[in-house]
Amino acid sequence: MLRLFVGIPLPELYHEKMASLVEILGSRLKSKVRWSRPENWHLTLKFLGNVEEGRVDDIRSALSAIRFHAFDMRPGECGCFPDMQNPRVIWKGVSKGSRPCEALAAVVDEALAVGDAAFQAKAM
Repeated sequence: MLRLFVGIPLPELYHEKMASLVEILGSRLKSKVRWSRPENWHLTLKFLGNVEEGRVDDIRSALSAIRFHAFDMRPGECGCFPDMQNPRVIWKGVSKGSRPCEALAAVVDEALAVGDAAFQAKAM
């Protein structure tokens, strides 16, 4: 099983700004936070969870059919999971470009739902 998500890679400028934020937060947080590597930073469109390896090619195929216009994004507010007293995940939202991100996430959902129907038909 693989733990998968569908995401958008972030531009270098975003990485630079986030690195500054990590440096500031790292010195101020009382809880122990393990930071992910910058090359793993992304904008999650859909969390898939645990997926059987045999389904990866079908998922990749469904996603490769998606066509979507480029759009601008700007960082927004910050937050964390599960709460501020015990942050395990710290996230940075999107201010400009949030609507296209939501629309793209819906297209991803649709492509994977159609894919799921095809996956089910193959299994029968």
